[in-house]
Amino acid sequence: MLLAMHAACDYALQDEKMERYKNPRKNRDDPTYGPWWWTMAAHSAINAGGVMVVTGSMIISLAEFMAHFTLDNMKCRGMISTHEDQSMHIFSKLVWALWASALC
Repeated sequence: MLLAMHAACDYALQDEKMERYKNPRKNRDDPTYGPWWWTMAAHSAINAGGVMVVTGSMIISLAEFMAHFTLDNMKCRGMISTHEDQSMHIFSKLVWALWASALC
């Protein structure tokens, strides 16, 4: 379920505008949209919300927010590839699943 939620949050719920505005290296056509990190935080919160729905854990959701923000920021800055970014997102879902099962 965590992987399915990730697919929904990271792909279906992320439009082209969000992809562009969360990236500090891309031009923004609308200067009133706010700094890049607002959009990155919104995108990370959407993913964290998905983790919260699946795990029911606020602490795991917060960990997802921080991990997602960090990984996507690294990808946007060219520090890691999209493949590495997605691989680390998938790995984090394994960690969250193990963590959630330990809490039960």
